[in-house]
Amino acid sequence: MKSFGGVEILIHVGLNTCKFIGESFQPQVAAVDTIRRGQILLTFEPQEMIRASYEPTTPVVVTNPENFGDIVFQIGEQKIFAQRADRESLKIFRLDFERILH
Repeated sequence: MKSFGGVEILIHVGLNTCKFIGESFQPQVAAVDTIRRGQILLTFEPQEMIRASYEPTTPVVVTNPENFGDIVFQIGEQKIFAQRADRESLKIFRLDFERILH
């Protein structure tokens, strides 16, 4: 997803779930939709994932953090803070990530 402010966000439901085949995932929006705060994007059954031996932990990743300062995610009343990484750390991370992909 990309916000109007330019924040690029990747949400990956579950860990190692790319091969998970089940009726658990029910998209509530299409890739071309404009979404608004609080809108449900996807529904899923974590228990179905667990029964199939998948971990339902869902990472939310800002893929372009170098363009922003510290980032705060708010889920209900809970706030999660992420400090801005320095450019050198981001460069090392990208190199490691590219090596993993190839």
